[in-house]
Parts: sequence; structure tokens; C-alpha cells
Amino acid sequence: MRLPDAIDKLRPSIVQIRLSSSPTAPSATLGTGFIATDAFHVVTAKHVIDAVDHAAGQSLDVGFAGPTIDTPQLKIRASFAVVPGHVLDVSDRDDLALLEVPGAGKLPIMVQVGPQAIRPSLAAAVISTVALREGVELAVSGYPLNQPSLVTTAGVLASSFSPDGLAGEWQDRYLGDFTANPGNSGGPVYTVHDGSVVGVCVAARLAPIVGGAGAQAAGLTVIVPSAQVVALLARNGLHPTATTALAVTGTLRSTNAKRKR
Repeated sequence: MRLPDAIDKLRPSIVQIRLSSSPTAPSATLGTGFIATDAFHVVTAKHVIDAVDHAAGQSLDVGFAGPTIDTPQLKIRASFAVVPGHVLDVSDRDDLALLEVPGAGKLPIMVQVGPQAIRPSLAAAVISTVALREGVELAVSGYPLNQPSLVTTAGVLASSFSPDGLAGEWQDRYLGDFTANPGNSGGPVYTVHDGSVVGVCVAARLAPIVGGAGAQAAGLTVIVPSAQVVALLARNGLHPTATTALAVTGTLRSTNAKRKR
């Protein structure tokens, strides 16, 4: 499998994590997530959903991408069906969140082009917990930097062991030799050779700016291994599965992505 094939395999599972401040205001994209079960449970990074201030009347939404249409009669890109999401469980230690999306089975996504009804397919990602060799080709797909369409960056597994956290309380992390930006948080990191999700993008390693203030991305991305995703699912009685993609019907409405990590 080449990278374009891996992207095509993962695309039906990748979602936007969005914030709505009122029923009439456009929602803002906070991060990325992916469908982890056939019941449309979504996994993302906990710090992404922490940005939602429920006390201020904000709500958590999940955006599912509609079909891309490129015909002489009609051109549609970056359109999403947005439905409410609910936090089922979180892992503070691993910066992971598990969401329920009750409306996912009846998404309003369908485009009529002449006599043809075009529908996207949604599917749970294939999650792999096999040990990874350093140097294996990886990619992360998501919605960084306010980009309305899916963005993919790729590289290799730079390190299979990068402890994170306080002394005595560190957690296992991977490091990817590719760039992640605000908006990639919660997105699936997957192997190029078979499109299996091996972790979740949660942060970027930063390096100090020489002769200046602040820090800049060092080109290394922090990844929570997928074993932690499986553990989060298991403690909620859920299991990752891979089944035939599910076609959904309805009508399409367009949204624009705005982003903060």
C-alpha cells in the first residue's frame, strides 16, 4: 500500500471535533478524531475537548465529512454534517477522550447530481497494537491550522520509546519524525504500508528559539500508542472492530473549519 491508498483507507473514519457557542453561530474546529468502533464511538485527545466550556453554554460537536464532488455541474469540497457528541470517558494520564455520537447513524449526508445520489461511507478505523520498528513509515491526517479539508503529513517512527510526564510517573510515548500543528491533536497516526492506526497525535516537541524568546516546532510529534486506546475502549466494554463501511443518507450542509489545538 502506498500513502495515497492509506489516506483513502483512513479518510472514512476521520472526523472533526468542533465547538458550538450557540445554535445560530458557526461552530469552530478544535481538533481531530477518528471512529474507533462500529457504533461510531470517536477517540480524540482529552485536551481538545477540554477547550469546550459547557458552563458558558458551549457544546461539543463532531463533524463528519461529506462527499467530494467535482463535476462540470457541481463542485463541493470541505462540507460536513455536524452532530452533537457526548464524553463517555477520558484518560488524563494518556490525554485521550472517548465520545459517543448518538446521531451518527442518521447523518444528513447525501448529494444529488442529476439522477445519481452520491453518499460518503463511514467506517471504523483498523487499530493495531503490534510492536513497531523504528523507521517504519507513518502518517497523520487531520484538520490543522484552520484548514477546511483533510491534511496529511508523513514521515517515520523516530523513536518507539519517549517517556513523557513527571519523574516516576512517566508514560510510554512514540515520536514521529513529521510535523504536527494545532488542529492535528486527536488525529490518527497510522502505518503507510497497511493504513492501521498505531497511535493518537497529542503534541509536538518544541525547541527553544536561539537568540529569541519562545519555542518552535522541532519536527517531532508525540504519539500515544494505540494500546492505550484499546485499554480505554475495553474499560467501557467496547472493542475496536473493522467492518464494511456504512453508507449514510440525508442532505448535506456546508461548514467552515476554524482551529485551535
